[in-house]
Amino acid sequence: MENSFQGEVLFGENGIPTSTKTGHGIGTKAIGTFAGHYCGDVIYKADNGIFNVRIFCYQS
Repeated sequence: MENSFQGEVLFGENGIPTSTKTGHGIGTKAIGTFAGHYCGDVIYKADNGIFNVRIFCYQS
């Protein structure tokens, strides 16, 4: 999924976007839970005004 943004996206040491605003980041946590449930991975990237999320789910 891609979405445009303005400003700066902050990433934690674990590569997950962080927010200083209360109540933000709920979707990010939900995506991580979903991927973990299906033995998957999530990759976040922000470059040239485009925020990109890639979710990989692996079959067991």
